[in-house]
Parts: sequence; C-alpha cells; structure tokens
Amino acid sequence: MKTTLALCTVVVVMALSGVDAHADAGDDRVSVTDVLAMMDTMPGAPGDPKSTTAYPWSRKRGAESVARAIAATAPDREWAARMAVYTIHESSLHTECVAGDGGKSHGAFQLQGVPDAVACDPAKAAPVWLARARKSAEDCAALPPSERMAELTSGSCARGRMLARLRESFVLRALARALPPATAPSIE
Repeated sequence: MKTTLALCTVVVVMALSGVDAHADAGDDRVSVTDVLAMMDTMPGAPGDPKSTTAYPWSRKRGAESVARAIAATAPDREWAARMAVYTIHESSLHTECVAGDGGKSHGAFQLQGVPDAVACDPAKAAPVWLARARKSAEDCAALPPSERMAELTSGSCARGRMLARLRESFVLRALARALPPATAPSIE
C-alpha cells in the first residue's frame, strides 16, 4: 500500500510539474486509441462515489472526436489522462454545444469566456483547456500536487480542492489501467 501511494504521489508531482514520467520510453505522445482506453477506465457516474464500475465511454457519440483532440494536444500521457477525466466529468463527452454552469460554460471541455466556435469544437477547445489547466497548476503550486487543478475546477485555489483530488484519483486510475505495462510509471 505504501509503495502504491508513493508511486501515485510521484506520478502526480511529475505530471503537474511537467517532468516526463517516461523519459526512457522516447516519445510520450498518446494515440487516439490510448485516450479511448483511458476514457473506458472511468465509472458511469464519475461524480458519484458509489459508481465504481468502468463504463464504455469510448462508445459514446463524440468520444472519438474528443479523443482525437486530446491526442493532438496533450504533451504526454498524464495530461491526456487528465484531459479525458475532465471532459467526462464536465460534459460526459457531449460534443454538441452543451451549456453548463448556468449557461456560462460550453462544449466538451466546458470552457467559459471563449466564443462558441472555439468551445464547441473539441480540436479548438483542447489547447485552451490545457493552457488553463497549466495555469491552474502554476497558480496553485503551493497546494499539494493532487489539488493543483482547484483553480480549474472552481475558479480559485482556495475552493475546489476536494474535487481536484477526486479527479486526480481518476487520472491515476486511467494511467494505471490503460497504459501498456512497458510504459506504465515504475518505481524501479
């Protein structure tokens, strides 16, 4: 248990600080197939603690276009997993221009403050989401690594810490279950 916890902590710290967790493996880019596999590690109701069974998210309409956008944008597997987790949590992978947060957020990545033409196109929305997530990690650098997406989830580093931790646990789950063993993070 201590080894697993230590490994999880190392992966989170490396992912949020931009360290390449797979430096020996060469290019760490992720494929569309990898992203779809990461999506399929998520439970059917990710916000419900009682929902633990993996759901076939990759079969949902829109999943492939979101996965293509993530694969084209994510700098590495950790960020790809994070992007997949957040799109499932935020929009359930709906690519229609769904509105959330009282009509303020739109699209698969539930972006605010951008034109619908950007928010509602996963290929255009993914880089915007990644930039905002990296800003959250930078702005919340004083928080524990698992809470650095608090600003992204709530608009403030002071709020959203529990939600950020929950989502980060799903990121680790996606990495542990979806990565081929040869490229999975190792303590060796």
